[in-house]
Amino acid sequence: MRGDALHLDIINEAKSIDADIYEGADRSSPDAQMLVSSPGLKEGRFFDCFNKLSNIYTTIRVGLKDCPHISQEKINAVIAMYGEHHPITRSALYGEFMDHVNEHDAFLTYDMIIGCEYSDDERWESDIFNTLNSCYVGVDVGGTAT
Repeated sequence: MRGDALHLDIINEAKSIDADIYEGADRSSPDAQMLVSSPGLKEGRFFDCFNKLSNIYTTIRVGLKDCPHISQEKINAVIAMYGEHHPITRSALYGEFMDHVNEHDAFLTYDMIIGCEYSDDERWESDIFNTLNSCYVGVDVGGTAT
């Protein structure tokens, strides 16, 4: 019996959780869920929280550029390695989700398409913060040591 205690589900690495695990968590009737992850591919529950489920979840998007402890040299290294519009750069620096495109097999590469469509200061998703909902989602942009 829960009594007066609140039931909070914290789901870490939310981009990697299978749908059946989410269904089990939903059936446990939490008072709130907090999903935390780095952005991955544009699929699954975590991605949906920022899109078709954004009326249910409050989302917070954070990239390396939002972290004062990350040096400009580290940011420059990511851009130098992958390019400004590469999915890894967009994910790590700006907290954006990635497309499925394998650039080696593509006729039009990701950079070619984005170079035509988006200016450097334009974001993919429409809202950086949406705080009207009772569920919260965060983005963990943890990386590897260089």
